[in-house]
Amino acid sequence: MIKEESAIPEIWTHKLTKIYGRGEQSVKAVNKIDISVEPGVHGFLGPNGAGKTSTINMLIGAISITEGKAKIRGENAGSIRARRIIGFLPQDPAFYNNMTGEQYLIYIGELSG
Repeated sequence: MIKEESAIPEIWTHKLTKIYGRGEQSVKAVNKIDISVEPGVHGFLGPNGAGKTSTINMLIGAISITEGKAKIRGENAGSIRARRIIGFLPQDPAFYNNMTGEQYLIYIGELSG
C-alpha cells in the first residue's frame, strides 16, 4: 500500500518580511519571500547578510514577523504548537562543562517543549 503524501508543506511562507529599525535607519533583512518546503532533508544556503538567520528566527518564533505569514505543518510560526514541531540548534551552541553532546541535545529539546 502506498502512503499518501500530505498536502500541507512542512514549512510555508507568503511574503515573509523582516525589517529591523525604523525610518532611514531601517534595514530590510528578509524581503517578501515565498517558500514551500516538502518533507525531506533540505539546506538553507546564501551569502552573509542574505537573511537566512532572520528567516529561521521568525520560523521558530525567536523574533517577530514584520509582514507576511509563515506556517510550520499548518501551524502559525512561533506558536506553541509550531514550536513543538520544529527544532533548532544554534550554529555555535554553548555547552556546559559537565554536559555531553547527547545531554545537551536532550536539554535543548526539553527547553523547546
